Amino acid sequence: MKDLAIVIILAVVALILLIAVIVLSVKYHQQQKAIRARKASEVNEEKGVRYSVNETIVAENGEQEVSFLKQDIILKPRQLQLVTKEGPILPGKYTVLSSNEHQTEINIRIDLQVKTLHHGDEIVLAEGQQVGATTTTIILR
Repeated sequence: MKDLAIVIILAVVALILLIAVIVLSVKYHQQQKAIRARKASEVNEEKGVRYSVNETIVAENGEQEVSFLKQDIILKPRQLQLVTKEGPILPGKYTVLSSNEHQTEINIRIDLQVKTLHHGDEIVLAEGQQVGATTTTIILR
């Protein structure tokens, strides 16, 4: 009789452990699925920096898309950078992109003048000019 009670207790403990393993497994798979859903599609990661594979700046439905490519230059707010042949900003033609997909107008400072541009507008920068973002981060492509 005592042996039967021990077997029943062990069976109950084993059943409880089995249920716990099943519940933990289900929760783990749900977390992994949520993590996979949050990852952006068509993105390469190199040395801790994520780069977009797709260069389009406007989606098929007409909404603007924010993408970041290897050759892109980031202009941080209230930090002017000098355009020189030695870089990092070379003289030439650039496409101005908003880093915020909900902001279509971008204020950019070129020398002492602030211009209002739109996502996808192009600018030409000459050597010696200073360029910077005024309020929000800007991507130059």
